[in-house]
Amino acid sequence: MRHELNFKASREWTMNVGVHYLLLLLNHSNSIEPRLSASYAMDDKQRLSLGFGLHSQVQPLGTYFEPMEGALETAYQFPLIPLISYRIEF
Repeated sequence: MRHELNFKASREWTMNVGVHYLLLLLNHSNSIEPRLSASYAMDDKQRLSLGFGLHSQVQPLGTYFEPMEGALETAYQFPLIPLISYRIEF
């Protein structure tokens, strides 16, 4: 989910403020990432921009599986909801 607000402070200045929210249900984690940028129009053809933001990266699905140790077989387990988890054994 992403929300942003563009604000034209003057003819030359434009501001952008936003937030990006990421929810990962496999491991019950979330991420709130603020974003901020400013742009100054020096003339009709030139613009100077500066931006800042926190950005996360979603990994491939297999990265979130947890290997289980202590068994002869290979097993992977990940939570579905707080009281239920899913387990795969080979």
